[in-house]
Amino acid sequence: MKPLNVPFMCQKQAGETLKNATESTSEFVNKSSSRLRRFQEKYTDGDLWIFFGFSFVFILSVIAGLFHLCRGGKNSCLRAIHGCLRTILK
Repeated sequence: MKPLNVPFMCQKQAGETLKNATESTSEFVNKSSSRLRRFQEKYTDGDLWIFFGFSFVFILSVIAGLFHLCRGGKNSCLRAIHGCLRTILK
């Protein structure tokens, strides 16, 4: 594979942008993990609450995503699956 012919200035700018993104991401993860740690220390069943909280958010996002995809139009793949399941389960 040939290397891209990108000017040096663009490479330098991309490197700085990547460095800034990495630093801000690691800062966000550190803050989030410290908040989770404090929550776990504060409540005896903190692990359980965190697990159920993230599970609930995941389930809601899956339902919202499927609903959004199902409204894709007449030829939507999920509409076809829904029709088949509806016919089978009758």
